[in-house]
This record gives sequence, structure tokens and C-alpha cells, in this order.
Amino acid sequence: MLDEARGYGIEDGFTVPANVYGAARGSVTFATEIGTPFPEHRLFLAQAFGNILFQKMLDIGWARHLPKRDILTERQLECVMWVGRGKCNWAIAKLLGLSVNTVKKHLREACERYAFATRTTLPLQALADGSLCISDVLS
Repeated sequence: MLDEARGYGIEDGFTVPANVYGAARGSVTFATEIGTPFPEHRLFLAQAFGNILFQKMLDIGWARHLPKRDILTERQLECVMWVGRGKCNWAIAKLLGLSVNTVKKHLREACERYAFATRTTLPLQALADGSLCISDVLS
């Protein structure tokens, strides 16, 4: 695809997952002209713009007939986000006002929803399916 895009003056680009909680999976790709590298300092702006664009596409009915995907609960997603930020179960429990056992339960259930995921891969799975966005993990 990139070879064909070069014929139109496009050389490089960056794809970000769209994070519209509870909606279909998606992504938005930004491209640059030949000789112009992707401005990595604009990654967060690209993520935000991608989310807004994807939401607008959903609003106009673009994904009306797509099946809803199984998603993590809000609490599971919070725990996965903190795992992505490098926090241990104890720290996550303190941040969210939960017991360590409750955090473990949420992470175990999140692993089950992703079938064969591990604690280490949970944030990657959530990024890949759009449940989390890059700024959630890097903040």
C-alpha cells in the first residue's frame, strides 16, 4: 500500500488506534509528504484528533451494523491502564482506593476477556483494540 501511496506523493505515516469506549474497533492513519518525516512531537494531537474523527464517523452511522465487541469494565480498564504505566498491584490498589485482592481480580478477569493475555500483555491488548489510547499509558 505504501508503494502505491508514493505515486501520490505520500512517503511516511503513523496509525493510531481510535479509542471510543464500547464502540467498534478502529484506527486513523496520518500521512506525510515525501521528504517530510512524521512529526513525533504531535503524537498526542494525532491521537486526540483520531478519536474525535472516529467518534464523528460513528455519530453519522458509519459503524451502525458492526457488532459490538466485548469490552473491559471501567474498573478493569483503569487497572490495565495503571499496569501500562508500570504500577504494581499494591500501588494500583492505593491509587484506586481498592484492596490488592480486588485489583488482582480485575486484572485476572481482564486477562480472561482477552483469552490467554498476561498481565504484561494486557495494556498492549487494550491499545490494539482501542480500549486504551497511547496517551492513557504514557501520561
